[in-house]
Amino acid sequence: MKLNPLEIRLDLFNPRLSLFNFNNEEEVIRHLIQYENLYYLIDSFIIHGYNTLGERLILLNDNKTYTVLEGNRRIAALKSMFIYQNLLKASYRTKVSNLKLEDFWINGDVIKSREEADFKIAAKHIASIQKWRSIDKHVYYENMFNRLREQMNTSNAIAYIKETTPDKESEIKKSIRFYKYLLSIHAQVKIKKPKLKPLSLLNNDVLISRVYSSLKKTLNLKENTDFELIPKEGKEEVYKCILLAIGSAAWDEDKEIRLNTRTFSVQKDWDKIINEDQIIPGLKLLINKYLYDDQSPKIVPTDKGGNNESKLENENPVKSSDDNSNQEKRSNKPVMSQERKYRLFVISKHNVVRKPINGVLFNLIDAVCLYDDTSNEITKKSSIYNNVSFTTQANDDILIKDNYVLENSKPKLYKVTASYENQSVSFNLIIEQEQSNARPSQDLLFDDEWRIRMVSKLDEQIDYHKIRDVIYSLSLYKNLSKIKTHDVLIVSFLIRALLEYLSKAYIDRHPEVNKKNNSSDNLGSKIKMVSEDMYNKNQLSFNLEQKKSIKNQDDLELINGIVHDYKTVLTNQDFIRIFKKYKPFVESIIKSL
Repeated sequence: MKLNPLEIRLDLFNPRLSLFNFNNEEEVIRHLIQYENLYYLIDSFIIHGYNTLGERLILLNDNKTYTVLEGNRRIAALKSMFIYQNLLKASYRTKVSNLKLEDFWINGDVIKSREEADFKIAAKHIASIQKWRSIDKHVYYENMFNRLREQMNTSNAIAYIKETTPDKESEIKKSIRFYKYLLSIHAQVKIKKPKLKPLSLLNNDVLISRVYSSLKKTLNLKENTDFELIPKEGKEEVYKCILLAIGSAAWDEDKEIRLNTRTFSVQKDWDKIINEDQIIPGLKLLINKYLYDDQSPKIVPTDKGGNNESKLENENPVKSSDDNSNQEKRSNKPVMSQERKYRLFVISKHNVVRKPINGVLFNLIDAVCLYDDTSNEITKKSSIYNNVSFTTQANDDILIKDNYVLENSKPKLYKVTASYENQSVSFNLIIEQEQSNARPSQDLLFDDEWRIRMVSKLDEQIDYHKIRDVIYSLSLYKNLSKIKTHDVLIVSFLIRALLEYLSKAYIDRHPEVNKKNNSSDNLGSKIKMVSEDMYNKNQLSFNLEQKKSIKNQDDLELINGIVHDYKTVLTNQDFIRIFKKYKPFVESIIKSL
């Protein structure tokens, strides 16, 4: 029986798709076009027709409604050719315009339940050449395990999965526990950062290969029957804070030094990360708070080569890899703490204030926070904050009195340093003109904070005035809710000009890039060349997924299509998506100039 592919639903519970919480098929197809190279399948269908020998679809029949369990990309490609042509770039819309739907009706294996498809799907994607990524396999096993646990106990569920897949039982369990652990971290970070990307678009390598075993050992964590890590009773909230600190250190793109397999390259680095307290700020205090029931643990001072490090006097202190077996002897005498009484932290790296008509702008104390040695926050009403001082660069046009920024300070990006005793922390303060009736952030191409930061960096070099002009011109159209039809062309030109100017500026600054590459002189080639060079020189510029996305030229062709093809249409959300994609590229180049 042949079926119309346009009447077959995509499976939103597919492991590759379920992480993204898509609301409809259009969102799925847009994602597959951008990240899953759907054009490769479309090309094949255009040239050879629907010819997939040995690749039959698996279809779930539910009350005469068909859902594709195996073959989502193929159905998505066909739907993009006949329903969602507007998502394709202009050249492909032309290619598919004369195709006939009746030439693409399909056959498939129809089943009555998902369990019937388990073996074939697992065998194809886990054992064959077409393997899923690790995260996809984790999702598959975890989804399957949760579904089976509604019907049977853990042991039987694992046994069933083992019978339907070629993996060993230990690998299946590992996948499930890793995914549940990643989900728990992701959930805590997402509370703080609601716009956090789905797990499949984040770099999870270090969290699985390094942090998992180290954290489990340090906190002496146990598993329940569903392979979830269970914190000590009464320490659930501290454990959540630990997960938040670890996830933020790995996934916060604003951090200069992030937690990854370079900063945590071997297992013994864990003790160093805890004790230096830089890559994961606050982790040492949180671990100590988790391990010790006493809220005011004693501190035993240690002095190793002049380092004023300390450790808690307890049966299970957080050990440093540098510690030798000669532990300090216990005494009944009171131990005096030589550790600093209060610790200074920045609340936010970026603080934005709008200029009022009168009065002061900002209380700098609001940008920092002091904690005591048991990780309790000191209230801002405490007089101890009188000992915190703030400084900026000598020539800055900012007025500070009694820790308040005064009204006559000029709108600009400032770097402020807060000092308390022998501790110093820095943060950015952005002063901007107050805007009336500001649009919600989702309607904006970028905000004023970003514009001021970028222009402030470019102000240091007179050669880049045209780049500053383009950013300023784009800011005139940043409120996309007010954009007019004829403005679409202007915005497209400006985005293209910004990418071209910055690519050329980078190549001028690094002429060796051109010598290594013999690619064509078009903008797409320049962007590929520059992004590759930046990533190789400094992998903190942007992550691997961002680099792959930047090298994909589909969005650039959409921008070019506005200029060359009168049928090409871009929506507000298209502009936001495209600019968000190239934002790390723009920021990294400006930072390097």
